[in-house]
Amino acid sequence: MNFQVHSDIFDDVYKQSRPTFEGIIKGRERERPSIYEFIAALKEDTGSLWHLRARVYSRSCGKELNRADLRVFVDACPPFKAMMLGLSVALFDRCIRDEKSRSNYRAAWLDLLAAAYLPVAISSSRMTVASGIR
Repeated sequence: MNFQVHSDIFDDVYKQSRPTFEGIIKGRERERPSIYEFIAALKEDTGSLWHLRARVYSRSCGKELNRADLRVFVDACPPFKAMMLGLSVALFDRCIRDEKSRSNYRAAWLDLLAAAYLPVAISSSRMTVASGIR
């Protein structure tokens, strides 16, 4: 697949999802969360970000982790954490944000995924913990 195909697939996922989120928000438009409230809710223990992290991990590694092991992995792997946060921002921007709003967090799929590969300082003890989860 080429760059444009990946870009189109990424955009289509959110285009197809927006009506679902609009249905949830309908009638409560004034209660639409800010990006900060949205991310905070996703990151809570019961937030759907944990479900998304688990699915991405299992599809990528072929193994499911329990919540405790997933927490250890996420804490020990800042690039994964950054990628999940980027996908959450994309979800907010494309499915939750009021389209009339002047704020825009638009980034293409490659921008969001590339952000996970920015240099990150990780202590050797954290790497030891991460390498113990296979």
